[in-house]
Amino acid sequence: MRNGITLITSFNRNILKFILILILTAFIGHGCSRSGPDDSSVPTRPNNCYFENPGPSRNDDGILKSSYWITNKCDLDTLSGYTKVVGDLTIRSNSLMSLTGIESLASVGGRIIITDNAILTSLEGLEGLTSVGGDLEIAGNDGLTNLEGLENVTSVGGDLEIRGNADLTNLEGLENVTSVGGDLGIIGNAGLTSLKGLENLTFVGQMNI
Repeated sequence: MRNGITLITSFNRNILKFILILILTAFIGHGCSRSGPDDSSVPTRPNNCYFENPGPSRNDDGILKSSYWITNKCDLDTLSGYTKVVGDLTIRSNSLMSLTGIESLASVGGRIIITDNAILTSLEGLEGLTSVGGDLEIAGNDGLTNLEGLENVTSVGGDLEIRGNADLTNLEGLENVTSVGGDLGIIGNAGLTSLKGLENLTFVGQMNI
């Protein structure tokens, strides 16, 4: 009888171990999921990164079908490989010095807002950008001295606003912009000594300089 009880106890322990393994496996798998139920619709994200952005959806041709925020290097790396953002692109970070890594981005259908980047000194990484469907706003980036990185942008569909960039000395980087569908505003850039960079602008709404 004692041997029978021992066998039953051992059998029960094995069952409990098996159930525990199944529970742990399911829990770990769920905890590591970052992108929601459809992993095929989102880009591969770097390890050990925390993302405020929800898992963005993408077509096979590299189009981001939503708006997107860049607040850190992980967000920047996640956008690598995209050619178009259908919505708005907002870049606001306390840790980025440049935008290197998103050179493949060619167009943004909505607005581009580059604002309050505490240590951003360069727009390098935006060289592939050719058009902005909405506004282009560059404001409150105290480390920027020029706008190099935007040299391939030819048109801005909305307003072009450059405001409150304390160390900006010129507008070099905008040489190829020929058309601004909305207004042009260049306001409160304390170090700005030259408008060099606007030589080829041929169409613009109102100007506030």
